[in-house]
Amino acid sequence: MQSAWSVGRSRLSLPFFAPILLLLHPVRTEATLPNEPTLRQLVAGGVLTDLRWPNFTRFQPDVARFYESNGYQLAWVRSGAATPQAQALIHVLEDAALKGLDPADYDGPRWSPSDAGPERFDLALTVSATAFYFWTRRKSVEPVPEIKEILQANV
Repeated sequence: MQSAWSVGRSRLSLPFFAPILLLLHPVRTEATLPNEPTLRQLVAGGVLTDLRWPNFTRFQPDVARFYESNGYQLAWVRSGAATPQAQALIHVLEDAALKGLDPADYDGPRWSPSDAGPERFDLALTVSATAFYFWTRRKSVEPVPEIKEILQANV
């Protein structure tokens, strides 16, 4: 089985992110410690060492657009805890095998926000969701309605 990061570069379309952004209500990010990189810096770096496949440069433009459209606010963490939408998305990623994919390739859900830090957790989940979307589209499976339905049910 190919890993989620080993095939040639491709661009994702914004339609995957639109339903998610419509369901998220922007809030201020939690304070970052002085030595901790900001979400913007983490996205710009294109590498998140916490991930099984740390180099996410293939998805970096789409991840950056996702956060830019929300003012680089945390999308999946509120008051130090994963949102209901994040929990629903984590379940979808854990069930990646149902789509013929290896759940280990979408490892963002393996942390709690307190273990990884809110910025790293948020970015890991966004990168994992982006990779999941990319690979399900590549396999001609449509994940958007399933993810949209879960997110709407948890608002």
